This record gives sequence, structure tokens and C-alpha cells, in this order.
Amino acid sequence: MRVLSLLAALPLLAAYSYFFSDTFAGGISSTNWYTNGTISGGSSGLTSTASNGGSVIYKPAIPDGSSEYEVKANVTFGGTGGAMTFYGRASNDALDGPTPAGTFYAFELAPTVTGSTCTLVLTVSKRVSGVNTILAQGPIACKTSMTVRFVQRNGWMSFNTNLGERYAITDSSITSGKPGVGARLLAAGSYFTSVELGAADRTAPSSVVSSSVRSAIFDTRVDLAWQGAADDTNGSGIAYYQVNRGGPVLSNTPVENIADTTVTASQAYVYVIYAFDFHGNYSAGTTVNVTTAPAGMRDPRKTGVRPLGLYWGASPENIDLQSGNLSFSLPTVTAQGRGGSAVPLRMSYNSQNWRKDPGGVWKIGNDVGFGFGWKMLAGSLTPVYSGW
Repeated sequence: MRVLSLLAALPLLAAYSYFFSDTFAGGISSTNWYTNGTISGGSSGLTSTASNGGSVIYKPAIPDGSSEYEVKANVTFGGTGGAMTFYGRASNDALDGPTPAGTFYAFELAPTVTGSTCTLVLTVSKRVSGVNTILAQGPIACKTSMTVRFVQRNGWMSFNTNLGERYAITDSSITSGKPGVGARLLAAGSYFTSVELGAADRTAPSSVVSSSVRSAIFDTRVDLAWQGAADDTNGSGIAYYQVNRGGPVLSNTPVENIADTTVTASQAYVYVIYAFDFHGNYSAGTTVNVTTAPAGMRDPRKTGVRPLGLYWGASPENIDLQSGNLSFSLPTVTAQGRGGSAVPLRMSYNSQNWRKDPGGVWKIGNDVGFGFGWKMLAGSLTPVYSGW
């Protein structure tokens, strides 16, 4: 099943290296690849326009002798249609598509391109003993040219893009097999422009340094920030940080800070921060103990438009005459339901994206895909996320 997804800023990278790379400029090497179905290489990369497509499965042994590895590929989508597939633990004859063959895990990307915009549907499946099973399916962020990192570990796989999208899947049905890629029914201009293979990273990152953690504590909000953890010299890079509170996961974040807005006044809380790399290794936890302030100890920023505030301007632009905050909102889309019900969604921006207090300087705003500090709001509701 799909267990996590994330859209966020780019993570920290280490000095991870790949043991094999191919641009397919000279065609498909029979020394390096088993070829199945109809697929071809050329100066632009690897592609297939055939209805059942084709695949290339890596032929030599993985250098460390295992069935654990990373497949990194640069992909270009020239138009709508077809699919690109990443294979894990595949048999030599593995082929996903209308007429599948072999044994494999498959992460399949189906693009829809409209002008300069792109959307993708990710379908995760497996084929065991002649039976195909879909493990997960859903939309992910897309650009017409993007980088994808697929990681195969024992009982676990992950799919990461340079747009910050991350999926992790747990399944242990297939215990051995090779990496590969494939394609079918691709539009003109759609290619794997390069494919690289790397060995599994099995070394955990360093822990977050406890002395680097700082906090800002109010009655209903706790802000934590820390210095980024370091991965090992040949590590796959820091993918995200997991923050637990009292045991359960509170947040997974690719940046070195969180805001917990689910606390109550005058309560003690224990946070534990872990650093995860792209191959699923994680550091020892760094513990942070805090006690929230008494009721009434609020964040000094004054964002939004308050009923008793005094403002200059008119909707959608208001400047708070006490705090100087600029609040700007822009109607974006209305979700229309049956019977006349509707939910208007607005893009909202407040200028107080920074705060300075005894804990230091805080960057409160983030770029979540449509600009620094902007939020998508339904009325006056602000989403609070649990986990991913």
C-alpha cells in the first residue's frame, strides 16, 4: 500500500556515487541489458511507441551481490500518453503493460502534458506467479523534464523526485531480481535521457546535534529549528526529518524546522528528531523537552484580518495599522457541490513570515509550491497536517 507522500523543498545531498550509467545514445547494449518487447535507444535516449512497449533489465550482477540498489533516471515528457516504468527485483524477461511477463515490482508514470504544464499518475504494482497486483495509485507533481530516484531495499521501496515528491511502499513478496526501466506508447519527445544505477546505502546519517536545536514556546504553539544533519561520506543524502511527540509521529519534514500548533497551555511535551536518508536509514533520535507557556502567551505576530483590528485598504488587501502586517488574498477556485453547496478556496499571503525573539530569527513561511509564504485556504480554515 501507499504509506507516505511529500511535496517539499529540495533535500540535502551527500557524495553518493553510481556504479553504472547509460544514455542509450548508441542504442541498447546487449552486454549491459536484457531487452524485452519493443524498445529502442538513440541520440535522445530510451523510448517506445509500441502498444505493449518494452523494457531493459540490467544484466551484470550488482557489485555487492545483493538485490538492493537505486535507479536514478532523467526523464522528459514530450506529450500526453503512454507510460515510463521503473523496475525493481525484476526477472530477466520482466515486462509491464497490457501483455505482462516475468516477475517484478513496477513504478509506472503516466503523463498528461498540456502546453508547458504536466500532470502524472503513479501506479505501483507487482507481478508474482503470473498475477499482477496494484499496490498503490495516485497523482504526483510533474515537470516536462525531471529526475527520479527509485530505491529497492528488503521489504521496502521508495520513489523520489527532484520536485520533492516521495512515496514509500512496503512489500516483501519478491526477494531477488535486477533493476531496469521500460516504456510504452510514449508521445514524440518522451524519453529516458539517462539511467544510473547505484548500490544500496546501508549507513545511517548522523544525529541532529542537540545543542543546535532551538525553540520558541507559546501557549498553543511550539516552534523547533535545528542545524541540518550530515550523511556519511558516500551517503545517499538527507531526505527528510521525522519528528515524534510522545511516541507517535508528529511530522515528516524536508526542512530543519517544524511548527506544532496542536499543543495546549502549561503542558510538558517530549519531541524526538530523526534524520532519514534516501535509502531508508535513520539516525539515533535527538530528544527535546519543552513545557508550553501559560494561557495567553501568544505568538506576537498579528497575521490575517481580525474582527477588532484596524486596517487600511480594502479586501483583498489590508494593512494592519498596529502591527504593519500586510494581508492579501486572491480568490482562486470554488469547489461546487450538489444542491448548490460550494467551498471557495483563496490564495492567502501575510507579510510577517519572519519573527525575531530570544530563540533567534525564525523563518515562519515556506514555499509549498506556489510562492514563499503563500497558503491555500478554504474560508478562514488553515490545514494542520498529521504525518505526511
